[in-house]
Amino acid sequence: MIRPLKKIAILFSALNIVFMWTLMPTLASAATEQIQTVDLAEMADGKRLELAAYLIENSQADKAIQAITYKKFATKPNIIAAESMLADALFFIGKKNQAIVILRKLLALDPNLTLVRYKLAQMLLATEDDLAAKHHFQILRAAIDDDKVQFLIDQSLSQIDLRKRWFFNVGGNILPKSNINGGSSEDTYYCEDTASTPEGIEQWTNLLASFGLDCKTGIPIATNDQAQSGMVISANMSGGYRFRLAQNASWTIRATGGYMRYPNPTDDVITLAMNMGPTIRLSNASKLNIDAKASISISAKKISQKHYAVSTTFDQVFTPKLLGSLTAAWGKTENLTNSDYSNTLASLNGSLQISIDKTSFVRLLGGVARGQYSAPNLSYWEVSAGLGYYKEFEHGITLYSQADIAYKTKPLEAVTNYKFSTKLSKRDFSFFGFTPQLIYTYDRNDSDINRNDTDAHTWSIGLTRSF
Repeated sequence: MIRPLKKIAILFSALNIVFMWTLMPTLASAATEQIQTVDLAEMADGKRLELAAYLIENSQADKAIQAITYKKFATKPNIIAAESMLADALFFIGKKNQAIVILRKLLALDPNLTLVRYKLAQMLLATEDDLAAKHHFQILRAAIDDDKVQFLIDQSLSQIDLRKRWFFNVGGNILPKSNINGGSSEDTYYCEDTASTPEGIEQWTNLLASFGLDCKTGIPIATNDQAQSGMVISANMSGGYRFRLAQNASWTIRATGGYMRYPNPTDDVITLAMNMGPTIRLSNASKLNIDAKASISISAKKISQKHYAVSTTFDQVFTPKLLGSLTAAWGKTENLTNSDYSNTLASLNGSLQISIDKTSFVRLLGGVARGQYSAPNLSYWEVSAGLGYYKEFEHGITLYSQADIAYKTKPLEAVTNYKFSTKLSKRDFSFFGFTPQLIYTYDRNDSDINRNDTDAHTWSIGLTRSF
């Protein structure tokens, strides 16, 4: 029986080079001898590639490596073919990480190299780097129209969803934030800033006057209620296990720990969470994921919050270039510091992902949510919409930007939230196994009560690693 690694190497080589049917008479015999007996110095680049492919197909990857690396290739197509074949040979002899690095560098030079991406996805799958493999398979699904390849991609994605394995992730971020506490950007407020209606303004004016405060001349906002800027440091770690329930279903258990360090006077926060639930492949084009979560937050050396939630997500592949997702969620939060902020939240969110070309897509988002708080004036209805854009550039640079708008109505207030975020990463760069990323976020709340207007700028400089 042919070993899986050999089948992979054969497939890669066959896809990468269209072999000439008429070879040099000495080529076959040369492959069975020491590579030094072949005059590589006089061999044309095309013939050297043919020789390397033949050697790989005949389980002589070490000799293929010698043939490929003997001297540089002259043209870009031959350089790409040679590097891709070198990755095959290295993977075949067990140097899997080196092979993956080569393919990532090729893809960084030209993200339109579909075959290189497919080969990389297969190698990542074989080495159980499921998160990275899934990313590339999802892009390939929109880039390749061939039905047989689509079937192989669907099978690979199904394998990722269903196979049993342990998984771990660690990461950290440095976050310079302009508004840590969601406070006001002003230092004084006036009568017209207290309510959204003339009647409300008059009531607040009289109420403040009864305490000896004159909002007509302006009332200073307490320092703790003003926007606090500073450096936030976060660290997180998660791990879990996925096991197979049936031919088309798996169950995942995940534990997560997070730490947020804030500048004084804000207390640091530790979060501990547990998730579990099944993933069910309904068909090659659709799947259902159910997730139950329980978490606690600890600050000032005591439990400050408990949270319970359950969500169901349905994913559908309408066409290779059009994906849809719908998530229904319900959650309950017990705030042990201030019971007014204890709440239940129900939401329904959907998205459509439309591929533009081999390296980019747009994402349309929309949702509705209902939050009910212990303090009735905090309860709300919210509708939201968003637009996202993903693009892979040369040199391994990946960009994802998203703009969102949400309209929230409360009993005494209406708030429009504007949010923009952009994430920049370099997928082919690794720092001791960690991948860096840079995120910028702008978040603004525009309330009809002027005093409640807020805005915040946040930079996130982080590292993450999955294994």
